[in-house]
Amino acid sequence: FPVTKSLDPRREARAEELIRQGADYQVAQLRAKQEMELGLPPAPLAVAQETTPETTEAIETRKLLATEGILARAGVRGVTGIKQGFAGAAEAVTDLTGDTEASKYYERIGRQSDTFLKQLGDPKGSTLAAGFEGAVNSIVQQAPGLVLGVLGGSAPALMYMGNLVFGQEYSAGKRAELSPQEAAVRAGLMAAAEVVFERYGLGETLAGIRAAAQGVPTSKLAEYFGKAIAKEVPAEMATTTTQFGVETLPTIGLNQEATATDLVKQLADTVIQTI
Repeated sequence: FPVTKSLDPRREARAEELIRQGADYQVAQLRAKQEMELGLPPAPLAVAQETTPETTEAIETRKLLATEGILARAGVRGVTGIKQGFAGAAEAVTDLTGDTEASKYYERIGRQSDTFLKQLGDPKGSTLAAGFEGAVNSIVQQAPGLVLGVLGGSAPALMYMGNLVFGQEYSAGKRAELSPQEAAVRAGLMAAAEVVFERYGLGETLAGIRAAAQGVPTSKLAEYFGKAIAKEVPAEMATTTTQFGVETLPTIGLNQEATATDLVKQLADTVIQTI
């Protein structure tokens, strides 16, 4: 009988019952696995469908990373951020060209990445630990740009960073129900702030990376990166302040109720992550 089968404790039976009720195969398999591990009774389809594939993936990843530490979490967040950025940039292009189907495809990728990151959760632990995780996340996202910079100078590095930020913010704007035009204006301002201020200290950072690759002594490398940090801290604070201001703008801002206290907190987090 169906009732008897739905109460079958076996993982396969749970998944089969959800699929029989119309659940997606991936949702059914992951939901059944989660129920077994948590010791939960079989859930009906209505409950199982509340957990989307990307949400369940994040739950599974978070459980795995619980034993791996900050670096693993930051790495996953960084790679997902890159995926989100390029999907958002592609979504902007397809919106501009009127390719509705492609736009929906890239919008879905961006939305799934955002859901994944939210379910993965914010950095845990002390302020310093959370700041370190945020810093590693940022480094992972910037790594391709730094490679381009080492090979071709500051221009390609800045182009990469600007494109990444534009894509991430365009995707965020669309999810907040801004029109394509409004989302593009907001994303353009956010990306412009990134490019204008990030160039300060970038040259020293790239020079330090090149020197490290050439085997320059650690004492000498400290000079390169010390100069870079001295320029990057005020530059990062300027970026944060400008982007904070964009978020408070009418029509396009996504955090128009933000206060000075919020800005101070963001600036403090920026300093910790930069250093």
